[in-house]
Amino acid sequence: MRNKSKFDFNSAIGVVLIIGIIVVVNLINLKAFGRLDLTENSIYTLSAVSKNLMRGLDDKVIVKAYFSENIPPPYNNNRRYLKDKLDEYRAYAGGKLEYEFVDPTSTEELEQEAGKYRIPPMQVNTIENDEMVLKRVYMGVVFMYENKTEVMPVIQDVKGLEYDITSIIRKLTATEVPQIGYVTGHGEPDLTTEIRNFQSVLAGQYEPVPVNLQEQSEVPSGVKTLFILAPREAFSEAEKYKIDQFLMVGGMLAIFIDKVDANLQEQRAEKINLNLDDLLLNYGVRVNDDLVIDKKCGMINVQRRQGFFNISNRVPYPFIPLASKFDKDNLIVKDLENVAFFFASSIDTTIARTRGIDITSLIETSENSGTEGEPFNIMPTMSMFGGDNRTYDKEHLTLAVALEGKFKSYYPSTPDNLMDYVRPHLSECEDTARIVVVGDGDFIKDGNISNQENLSFVLNAIDWLTLEEGLISIRSREVTARPLKEVSPSGKTWIKYLNILLTPFIMVILGIIRWQIRRGRKKDEF
Repeated sequence: MRNKSKFDFNSAIGVVLIIGIIVVVNLINLKAFGRLDLTENSIYTLSAVSKNLMRGLDDKVIVKAYFSENIPPPYNNNRRYLKDKLDEYRAYAGGKLEYEFVDPTSTEELEQEAGKYRIPPMQVNTIENDEMVLKRVYMGVVFMYENKTEVMPVIQDVKGLEYDITSIIRKLTATEVPQIGYVTGHGEPDLTTEIRNFQSVLAGQYEPVPVNLQEQSEVPSGVKTLFILAPREAFSEAEKYKIDQFLMVGGMLAIFIDKVDANLQEQRAEKINLNLDDLLLNYGVRVNDDLVIDKKCGMINVQRRQGFFNISNRVPYPFIPLASKFDKDNLIVKDLENVAFFFASSIDTTIARTRGIDITSLIETSENSGTEGEPFNIMPTMSMFGGDNRTYDKEHLTLAVALEGKFKSYYPSTPDNLMDYVRPHLSECEDTARIVVVGDGDFIKDGNISNQENLSFVLNAIDWLTLEEGLISIRSREVTARPLKEVSPSGKTWIKYLNILLTPFIMVILGIIRWQIRRGRKKDEF
């Protein structure tokens, strides 16, 4: 009896100690915040950029999430994920971030309030009483800071949520929003119709400003980075001079150009004269008049006539190189894994090295690549039956470069037809400048941007040029493409037979081991 009492007493003390430990841990948890994130790149933990932004808030950020209750799959976890993320932001904000969740479907007043912020109801399918029905749900968020408001109308995908939230808070709290100028007047794609995905994401962090150098005397003074994207018509010397002097006074340049106008539907490809070669050559690069081909490439659908029927075949198309060789030391591309180009041209980088300019080959093709010159043959049918007779005799061709240094002006003085140019002529950059050149301009069009990393690459380049580098680390670390490595035919055979034979072999070995153990036990019994 005495031992039993002692046992009960010790057990009671143990229970009290466990409860005490749990209470203390919870009390500490109320004051301290932490989490264990074992994912690659720590994608579920706030980055240092977001933490520092929260710590540096001057005034309170109010977040109001208009989320319906009981949202059906696959969106039912979005509310919880958003709440967890906002908890993290609040933990680092030092009391300067508050949030609340409201259900607009609960009252008519809240529904009108959501409408005022342009948060629309969504129609999602759900099963109720064994029937498929449409349900109206809200999944929007409003951010308020001082007298400014930003809205995320719908959160359908939580991937990239930290980037979106940090971008919005950064834009709200910034005293000045950086301006990105995009050149128009040469057949460039329209931001609002042909590259809407790019425009919508760009506008979340910057102020896009159209720049028509044919009509404007100079690049507007508020523009930090000038973006030249897929022009189809030649630039005049006056326009080139304005671009050159913009670089000299401290501007940054993003030049994404097509040297060949290729149309797959019409199976037509011809060179474009943009009159930019001499300007780029002066800065240290040459975009060649060729088309890059690569055995590591995207797929297209090709119609094939078989009897009375048209059969659709999905075939590899070498003019859509899938580039996966990046300079991992450069912030623009270090976390990217796969960028798809469309009729890209190679870039010659040898000139820059002779002019004291720092140049980085950002993206290169695979070791099985090549180039094609005029006359261009872009017909896809050659590769349908393994009869591709193109030559892949080159490796690691450069498709995108970053240049940094004090560039010299291409022009010795102001051209005669621009004597009324308001700024004094500069023969050299006043400070270190940056340029990004890509031998393709079509790869971010809405029809070609199924690869999310294409968009990430372009936005990273603009962040780097505009010296807004902090956001690059957030955007890129959630890229998780994991393409399978190429395996030789003999390797595929080995893998196949290994899958077939390995499991039975292991089971036989385990059976023999178990049989030997049981046999030994029986001997011991006797």
